[in-house]
Amino acid sequence: MNKIRSTEESVGVPYADRAENLLEWLYQLRDRQRQHQRQGAWLIKGRDLPWENNRQGKMKWFLHPALDNTSIRSMIVFEQEIPPGGRNGAQKTREGSVLYI
Repeated sequence: MNKIRSTEESVGVPYADRAENLLEWLYQLRDRQRQHQRQGAWLIKGRDLPWENNRQGKMKWFLHPALDNTSIRSMIVFEQEIPPGGRNGAQKTREGSVLYI
């Protein structure tokens, strides 16, 4: 269901250097991102997502930069199942982060 991008994958347009027209490169990147947003999912239902077991426990990923089928890649949204009396691993966050329990 979810296509996961590798960390080496580019932003969708070839990288440029100072010898090229950097403004045109930005326009190409903008157009690529707009196309991706039009084609990506804007409604994600938890019942449609698989559970993942990882070092933090049992999680469902709604938004993640590596998921290629969502319209937003700049946010991370997940659901984590913590059993009664259980606990998850330490999650350190910076400003602008929200954890809802």
